[in-house]
Amino acid sequence: MVSKDKQKPVTDPDLFGAMKPGEKVFALLDAARKPEIAVKPYEFQAKWVSLYKGEPEEALFDVAPYLVCLGDREEKNEGLIQWVLDELWGNSCGVFIYSSAGIDALHTHFQQFLIVTDEEGKGLYFRFYDPRVLKIFLPTCKREELRTFFGPVASFMMEDGSPDKKSIFSLLEGELSTEKKDIPDMMSSI
Repeated sequence: MVSKDKQKPVTDPDLFGAMKPGEKVFALLDAARKPEIAVKPYEFQAKWVSLYKGEPEEALFDVAPYLVCLGDREEKNEGLIQWVLDELWGNSCGVFIYSSAGIDALHTHFQQFLIVTDEEGKGLYFRFYDPRVLKIFLPTCKREELRTFFGPVASFMMEDGSPDKKSIFSLLEGELSTEKKDIPDMMSSI
């Protein structure tokens, strides 16, 4: 893979290598970082849904977080995956989710985390779908908080500070497991 400018080699985070049998890969994408996220999954006929519902969904559709099914090892949405890797990877536009749950169950699960309250009781949007936020948030959670936040999620995978590094967060026996990996440049293996 090579980026649009044909100068910069694009790295491949190996989205399907971390999967366990029965899991699918989902992307939780942030349209506030790249507004075309709000319509691009439709172009690729993907299963997708905004995490916002009701009035916020209508008013904030172009900055909402979107949950998108990328597929499993047998059935992948190749066009959408290519677009995500070429246009979004390395730009803090979202995180990848590994789960055996369906999109509806994940949608319901993630909606409960959209608004948090501060010490004064004021509601604030929690941008957990931003990899810069999630990689800081998860290590601060207590065991029960991790179980609640992970829910039906087996693992979260995201870029880690640069396009050639990734982190995978999983729960192992109730404890957070973090695996950091370098991603080989696809061009160097040719």
